Amino acid sequence: MLFGPVLTAWLSHLERKHLFVAILLVLAGSNALAALAPNLWVLALARFIPALALPVFWGTASETAGQLAGPARSGRAVLMVYLGISAALLFGIPLGSTAAFCALLALGMASSMLLAGTWSLLCIALAVWGIANTALYPICQIRVMKAASHAQALAGTLNVSAANAGIGLGAVIGGLAIPTLGRSSVGYVAAAIALCAVAAAVLVTRMATRPA
Repeated sequence: MLFGPVLTAWLSHLERKHLFVAILLVLAGSNALAALAPNLWVLALARFIPALALPVFWGTASETAGQLAGPARSGRAVLMVYLGISAALLFGIPLGSTAAFCALLALGMASSMLLAGTWSLLCIALAVWGIANTALYPICQIRVMKAASHAQALAGTLNVSAANAGIGLGAVIGGLAIPTLGRSSVGYVAAAIALCAVAAAVLVTRMATRPA
């Protein structure tokens, strides 16, 4: 979260192909180190190293894909970058839906609690949750890149860093909710946060379309 924007700015002068190859080699080496880690400290180091490189990769890869495809196809190009982790391209996600998918995410998380007792229905709820969650990554990435067209790599990295911060904060909130409200409350608490995101997305959209 903290080093992504700094490293992206520091490495911005490097040729993109060389940068991507170097990052992929770092990721491969760190995964090999994690597999062979003899203790928890080495494992922690093996997971910390790729955490530094990952925001740099996503930010610069998104910008590079958009530049190669051109303005008219930049959104589809970024979706192609994220195809490995997201079903966004497969389901033809409309890019303006930064609130609809937050609402779908809230529905999936709340439903996973309600349907936990029925295996088949729980699978459906988890599928909705997973699709909405992974779809939000490229949607947010494209939106921030369009908002900062003069510094797309840095904007994309900030988005990834914010996502990492959200993962960490979500773990904290979930950890606080379990002892106070019980394990079954986690999905509802998460759904409430997602609904707050819906409200924030609507508010930002209205502010962006308001006359100067």
